[in-house]
Amino acid sequence: SENQGWCAGITFGDAKKGKWEFKYDYRDLELLAAPGIFTDSDFADGGSGVKGHRLKGKYNFANNLQGGIAYVNSLRTPDGSFTQDQQFNTLFLDILVKF
Repeated sequence: SENQGWCAGITFGDAKKGKWEFKYDYRDLELLAAPGIFTDSDFADGGSGVKGHRLKGKYNFANNLQGGIAYVNSLRTPDGSFTQDQQFNTLFLDILVKF
């Protein structure tokens, strides 16, 4: 028990020049599903025993310039009993330049 993890999501659009791309995913990573060093550090401050939502948007301004925004709403617990007291709300803003 407490050794399963999964993630399901959907993507709309494709961030080509002048276009938007939106992504949504929900993930549930139980306490013993993976070593903490292999988990996403942006999601619930890293580690296992987490679950929650991620929304991402990206706009391509030019062939080599993109802007992005992501919102993560997640719950984390060290003992497997999820509570609202351990909720994380994180907002990320990105600028990507390719050269």
